[in-house]
Amino acid sequence: SYDRSNMIYLLIAVFILSVVVIGGFKGVKSLVALIFTLICCVYLMVPLMLRGVNPILSGILMSILSITITLVLVSGFNKKTLTAILGTVSGVIIAGLIAYIFGSLTNLSGLNMSEAESLAYIAEDTGLKIKGIMFTGILVATLGAVMDIAMSIASSIFEIHKVNDKINFNELFKSAMNIGKDTIGTMTNTLILAFAGGSLSILILVFSANMPFNKLINLDLLGIEIIQGLSGSIGIVLAVPITAFIGCYLCKNELKFKK
Repeated sequence: SYDRSNMIYLLIAVFILSVVVIGGFKGVKSLVALIFTLICCVYLMVPLMLRGVNPILSGILMSILSITITLVLVSGFNKKTLTAILGTVSGVIIAGLIAYIFGSLTNLSGLNMSEAESLAYIAEDTGLKIKGIMFTGILVATLGAVMDIAMSIASSIFEIHKVNDKINFNELFKSAMNIGKDTIGTMTNTLILAFAGGSLSILILVFSANMPFNKLINLDLLGIEIIQGLSGSIGIVLAVPITAFIGCYLCKNELKFKK
């Protein structure tokens, strides 16, 4: 095989340099949060799954830890961070639940994945539960997008309140929702395109087969991609009003946090 290690290390170095130069100290904290997330994935979520813990529970635990550490590192421990954490956790869990419900209703599970045969061999020697792996992947895949929109909404709310602390709850919530509506379109596109891009070769093979529409829409592969993309997008959309409500409530109520 080709020796690709040097080029991979170079790309990583370029990425780190870009983040540090442009992001400054916050960029450094973002890198620390990213490393923590990777450690959680590799050394917490995967080992838990191999020991027989439900994959969805493992994914939720990893997501909560990653969300909390990332947002606290980037923005400190305050009302804005608490708002973003609660909004992100809500959106991610909603996406996972919707994917699980519709996956069950459409008879789709981890067994339909292309790697299922290999995973089945691993499951024989470990406690791995294959059912639920696909939905855990959706939790992890939506994490970044939901976190992004939740922090955007939270930051907007607290900046508006900082400029005009006389604004009432309804007006503040309406402003937050207007900002959220502007970001929903681009964020849902981001997630759909991410799933489509990751499965581009599969999509080309499927659509070049010239199947009848009824057969095409009932394919396992296409069903999985649709459920992944739409459930994640629903999580993003619903994270907007949830984050807006939590942020407005915390702004207008005294808690032992810095604004």
